[in-house]
Amino acid sequence: MQPEQDYMMSAACCKLFSTLFYKRPSQDIIDILKENKFEVMWPEYSNKQKKVLKKLRDSVENESFDSVKSDFFRLFIGSEKKLAYPWGSVYTDQDNLMFGESTLRFKEFCRKSNVSVELEVNEPLDHIGVIFSVLSVLFEKACTDYNLDNVVELMREHLLPWFYRFIYLMKTRAITEFYQSIAALAEQYVNYWEEELEIDVEQVHWYA
Repeated sequence: MQPEQDYMMSAACCKLFSTLFYKRPSQDIIDILKENKFEVMWPEYSNKQKKVLKKLRDSVENESFDSVKSDFFRLFIGSEKKLAYPWGSVYTDQDNLMFGESTLRFKEFCRKSNVSVELEVNEPLDHIGVIFSVLSVLFEKACTDYNLDNVVELMREHLLPWFYRFIYLMKTRAITEFYQSIAALAEQYVNYWEEELEIDVEQVHWYA
């Protein structure tokens, strides 16, 4: 695969992850995942992904839409406490503060990278869905300039320090195979690029 094709495919994967993490599940997205070509088109980011894709296929065929919607609410919204907080600041701030330092640093990164972000509600910018959306834009830009410096910086400074903790909570606390599978696919995707780009991440203490 040529670099531009690789980057464009990666951008498409990021767009899907952004939708799945940021928006409540819709029948449209379920229908997309039901298409057989989804599994064929998904790039090979791990030698274990066929098993995950089959689990996702079984989920969209057998799990009720209501159960998927309910799981999204439990994980990311919650009536009181969320089971997998989708904001990086919760994990990296000692007091679990949202709109904290990591949020401000990511906002500055987006400004510096000329990526405009408009949120649907007033919430911290460092939402996992927003980060995947910005990552998608950066991979699209790399299709023309072949420069992945901003991709590396985003992943090293704003995603990887807390991503695996978030994914662990999501995989262990989701009650549907749908979100267990989405978490596993996202983990395989991020791990692939972490290794491909040889990104060194400073260990941080998780506070959530």
